[in-house]
Amino acid sequence: MYDAIRMGYRHIDTSQAYGNEGEIGRAIKRAIDEGVVTRNDLFVSTKISFQKDSGRNVFNLVHMQLERLKLNYIDLYMIHSHMASPAVLKATWHSITQMYYDGIIRAAGVSNFNSQQLEALIAMVEESREEGEGAVEQSVDDGESLRSEVLGEPFVCEGAD
Repeated sequence: MYDAIRMGYRHIDTSQAYGNEGEIGRAIKRAIDEGVVTRNDLFVSTKISFQKDSGRNVFNLVHMQLERLKLNYIDLYMIHSHMASPAVLKATWHSITQMYYDGIIRAAGVSNFNSQQLEALIAMVEESREEGEGAVEQSVDDGESLRSEVLGEPFVCEGAD
């Protein structure tokens, strides 16, 4: 990874499930320490995987991921898949939203959701908004992919359709 950064790669995508956050973090730290890049030069995304975490300890998980990645914020944090109960997804999204407000996460999104799964998540978030738990605005892009904005920041969806 260090060589990739040296050669000009600036978007680094990882995940709790990939098991490579420590290796990526060491490469990022080395590249920054050696003046190859600054933190602002990089766009780092990572994900939560429900196979390894129930969604109840999202704050602890994100802080462990930050430690492994040797970063103080994550540019894009995603829910890796829809494979969790609605209650866990809602609680996870609520935690991610709070970390967005705290500046730990710069943007939030999902990965491997099809449009129906994304619509279900948006409906849960909309319900939370009505209960005063957060804000989401949605729009439809060419009838297939859904995008949202959380307080003006991008909501990213890597599609599974």
